[in-house]
Amino acid sequence: ILRINRVVIKELKREYAEYCDETHLSEVLNEIHAYTHQSFIFIIDEWDCPFREYKDDKDGQKQYIRFLSDLLKDQSYVELCYMTGVLSIKKYGIHGYLNMFDEMSMVQPLCYSKFMGFTEEEVRELCKRFDMDFNQMNERYGGYHLENETTVYSQCSVSSAILKRKLSNDLGETKVEELQEYLNLDFDGLKDDIIAMIASKKCFVDIHTFKNDMISFLKDDVLTLFIHLGYLAYNSTEKTVYIPNGEMKDMFMTAVRNSDWEWCF
Repeated sequence: ILRINRVVIKELKREYAEYCDETHLSEVLNEIHAYTHQSFIFIIDEWDCPFREYKDDKDGQKQYIRFLSDLLKDQSYVELCYMTGVLSIKKYGIHGYLNMFDEMSMVQPLCYSKFMGFTEEEVRELCKRFDMDFNQMNERYGGYHLENETTVYSQCSVSSAILKRKLSNDLGETKVEELQEYLNLDFDGLKDDIIAMIASKKCFVDIHTFKNDMISFLKDDVLTLFIHLGYLAYNSTEKTVYIPNGEMKDMFMTAVRNSDWEWCF
């Protein structure tokens, strides 16, 4: 928090030096707005990093939420705030501190489905442009069916395949290790569901049980987290979860092989 205050105020001084006498970012921005009527757009990437990286630091997390609330909520200098992350914003709205956001996600895309990845039309056009087989691309990277029959693809995976002229798995060992960490929790029924999905079946999931704190997990919480991370896809009509494509199936098979489960393919 101190670093954000220091670095952003330093940047603001380049344009608004006469209004940057304060040491708190919100106060500086209020001064600038009061005298210039200038408002600002805030873009915060991976806003949830403190909750994912410092899972047990509850005091630090509360301070961070209060900082964001003081900075953004009901402030006249805020034109717009766009925050990205894996975890829900609203569920961290302690005492309503961050209750002013509209939330979009892989389980609740709202009207933004076509912006959450490459659409099928875009992938078809890319395959045509770069002379690649769409059916192979679809089998390897497709399968994320969102609301309104919108199908999206991972931009990273598709772009990498086009650049390398090869369909491969570029998620890396870090992603497999992350997946394996949660598989080793082996909650009741999790193993059976994962094995069923590797066999191309769908499994029921209650996404509303997810406590969103990266600590308190039951089986459905793990499956819901996998949806948010892009490892699994979600059918909102059927309320089912499934492995969307060949890339993710390979990753699950590798993670299961390396897990503590007694299992062989």
